[in-house]
Order: sequence, then C-alpha cells, then structure tokens
Amino acid sequence: MRTVVAPIGGAGNHVRWLCLLDKRFDLKPISKTSASNFEFILNTVYNEKRNNDNWLKIEFLWRPNLVNLIDLYNDIELIEHFDNKKFLYVCSPGENCYNHYFKFNKAKKSHDQMQDKQQWIDEVDTQNNNIQNLLPDPFVLHFGKYYTDNIDQSLLDQLNSFFDIEISFDEADAVHKKWIKLNHRKQNT
Repeated sequence: MRTVVAPIGGAGNHVRWLCLLDKRFDLKPISKTSASNFEFILNTVYNEKRNNDNWLKIEFLWRPNLVNLIDLYNDIELIEHFDNKKFLYVCSPGENCYNHYFKFNKAKKSHDQMQDKQQWIDEVDTQNNNIQNLLPDPFVLHFGKYYTDNIDQSLLDQLNSFFDIEISFDEADAVHKKWIKLNHRKQNT
C-alpha cells in the first residue's frame, strides 16, 4: 500500500494529488465525472473558488475515498499497521508547515498545538530529523524548496521511482502552479 506521511501543513495532500495524476489511478468513481485525473485535480480539487477559508473543507471532501489508492497520515501515532506499506515521508521545514496550516485554520489558533509557534516548528523539525527511527524504511522527499512556483523533474523522478508510477511533468507543473496560486489567496473572493 502506497502511503504518504507528512506533518500537518507539510503539503502531504498536495504530494498525494501529484501522485494521483498517474493515469493508472481511476479517479472517476471519486470525481463522479468523466474528467481525466489531470482535469479533475486541476479544475475541481484546485478549483478557482478555493481559498484560505474553504481550503481544508475542500481537501477533506475526497480524503476518505483516496485511502485505497494512496493513504495519507499527518500523525504517525495514528498508523496502526506498518506491514505492507511503502512510506513516503514529505519532509517540510517546521516554519513552512506552521505558516501553511495556520492560514487555513485560524479558528484553531487557541488550540494547544497552535498556541506556541516555536513549539510547533520545533516539533515538526524534530520529527523530520528523526523520521528514520519513527517509520520503517521511509523514503524521505524533501519538499521545502517546492513552496515556490516551480517543481522540477527530479521531484517527479523521486515520486515515480518510489511508488512505481508515471507522472507527466507538464500536468504536474500545471497542478503545482495552480496550488501555489491558490495558496497565495487571502480569503474568499
């Protein structure tokens, strides 16, 4: 079972969507349309109405239905069975994770995890540094530099090789650019 693990705010959902661009994944039962994976992800998942206010709500629409294609965990402690899982760990700097998640989840700022920014950052960075001891034989994808407009073929080569998939660079580049564009929106437009 292909499994993505990422800290909260660490782009795990986005990495999973990039992987699901592989045409061998059948997203039609999930999308309930005849759209290709690329069209569905680009135009529905990352639709133009997506913004900081509805980001998490939209992300969770499909999350339960994607588990059988590529599973995703934000909390390592919730992983019950390590057998037969291929773990891809999305390593994103703690500060990126905090800033990314906090802008979508301002209502939770009183939540214990969000009270102390430095504690959040330190916990994510500690997890990143110790991931080899926390998961059995994880592949670590260093994602920090991809919080920009550009991805590169080396990112896709890593995903393709580890999960034995085929992601088109042109499709991934368009989806990633849309993700970045939508991430920069402040609120409902």
